[in-house]
Amino acid sequence: MNTTFASDSLAAAVIDPAIKNVFLTVNLLCLSELIGIFGIAANIVNIIVFKRQGYRDGVNVTLTALAISDLGALCTQQISNTFVDPWIRETKFVMLKTHLFIFMIYAHGYFIRIGGLVTAFAAFERCILVSFPLKVKNFITSKIAVLVNATFFLVCLLYFIPLWLVVYVDWKYSPAINRSILSMIFKENRESVYSIYYFIADMFVPYATILMLLLFTTVIIRTLKTQSKWRKNAEAQRAEHFVSSKQRKVVVMLMAVSVMFMVCLTPHSILHTALGLFREMKVDGTYASLYFVCYSFTTLLETVNCSATIFVYATMSTRYREELTLLVACLKTKFRFHRISL
Repeated sequence: MNTTFASDSLAAAVIDPAIKNVFLTVNLLCLSELIGIFGIAANIVNIIVFKRQGYRDGVNVTLTALAISDLGALCTQQISNTFVDPWIRETKFVMLKTHLFIFMIYAHGYFIRIGGLVTAFAAFERCILVSFPLKVKNFITSKIAVLVNATFFLVCLLYFIPLWLVVYVDWKYSPAINRSILSMIFKENRESVYSIYYFIADMFVPYATILMLLLFTTVIIRTLKTQSKWRKNAEAQRAEHFVSSKQRKVVVMLMAVSVMFMVCLTPHSILHTALGLFREMKVDGTYASLYFVCYSFTTLLETVNCSATIFVYATMSTRYREELTLLVACLKTKFRFHRISL
């Protein structure tokens, strides 16, 4: 079978190309692009706000790392959307669109997996805090948070191993465009490497992350409910035995981020599970059209997840709102001064 393009007749037997193009256009080139542009600006604002707040504890460090990973995921997604644009011809690129898309998918997946690990780390830290408030009040310092989050960025580089092991780039003649074009050439060990890779990177890691978030969130909810009952029934209890009101707000905010991640990222994990089980759904496979339609919906959810954190912070964090208001006022002042000087 030609590994450069899936057979049009076989692909059409699953989903008509015209229908596929409609889904790609609406979900990726319209909705995802617009939401992604907003999300890029929103995450830049998040990074600036957290920097202005300072890094006295590990929370702002972790939220900054999350904003960086979301920013990377959105930027790579904006680029990969271009490669699935049905209206842009293959000849506009130096490499086959399908193969450029594969490269960018890896870059996007790298940032998405970092975002999942960072979110799980934040949930774990809050889970420990609400469970043992006296013993681990300062459990995660800013230095520890920097070390842990930096480790996530480094460890996730392992996600690119398949590209290094089974792929090389070379010129290849394409009858579809009647010229030679750069293409990804897969080595003979492709299937053996990917069978292991898909189990670890696309099944174990995503589901383990979601399960950890589910576990930590459940523990946090039950612990906070228990503490609320203790406050009502034992007013003589010392306040130090409970999480402060300020910390509770941070916990609730991070819980909202965790729940949003699970809701928006689980469909994409299911899609990758299906891809691992049915290799015909790969981007150069027989059922590539089905994959791209499903991919357009799951990617839209991913884009929403990476873009919507600013609403969570602005709604649930008084400190964030105050700093955001000051930042907007500062930008307005600079803008007015610039206009006057002109």
